[in-house]
Amino acid sequence: MFLFDIKFKCGPSDVYLNPPQHNKEYIRNELNISTKYLVGFIGNMVPINNVMVLPDIFRRIQSKLHDVSFVVVGDGDLFNNLKAKTKEYNIQNISFTGKLLPEEIPAIMYSLNLLLLPSLNEGMPRVTLEALSYGVPVVGSNVGGIPESIGEENCFDLDDDFVKNISTRAIEILENGEKPKQLFKEFLWETTLEKEMSVYKNILER
Repeated sequence: MFLFDIKFKCGPSDVYLNPPQHNKEYIRNELNISTKYLVGFIGNMVPINNVMVLPDIFRRIQSKLHDVSFVVVGDGDLFNNLKAKTKEYNIQNISFTGKLLPEEIPAIMYSLNLLLLPSLNEGMPRVTLEALSYGVPVVGSNVGGIPESIGEENCFDLDDDFVKNISTRAIEILENGEKPKQLFKEFLWETTLEKEMSVYKNILER
């Protein structure tokens, strides 16, 4: 009997390894987006995803960059509360898609200039890897595997300055047109499979 701990990294879905059929301009037209920048969130509207900070982040970005739209993809218990708060904050040019089929999400991801991930807790979030595979920058919280996937410079502690810090970095990325680092090979499924086969081979050779 062998006692061992195998930890593998997950990778983006295969659909994210190639760009969508249509270009960004076409996709944005379909979404009725006409602004220069498009900032998004993709995930469930639940407390662990910290979605109720999104209106505060949107408001800070909007106050600095007027030519910006926001898209929120997903559904959940906090959906109505989130919509109400964005209305209270007078967030302009915002779209709520509700829950989408998995095959509908890549086009929206591809059309983004920036993805937000303010989660209270995460493992290795696949959504960050999917964004990076499409060349979409991500800013998020300094928890779980988020810093490992998007870089510590794009992650911030969940303290009293979190909203200010993540918003400032988001604005900086958008204004400078920054692109993320290339998706690391270790996050690809091929690498995961190679590692898994290597572990099994070593076990069988013992």
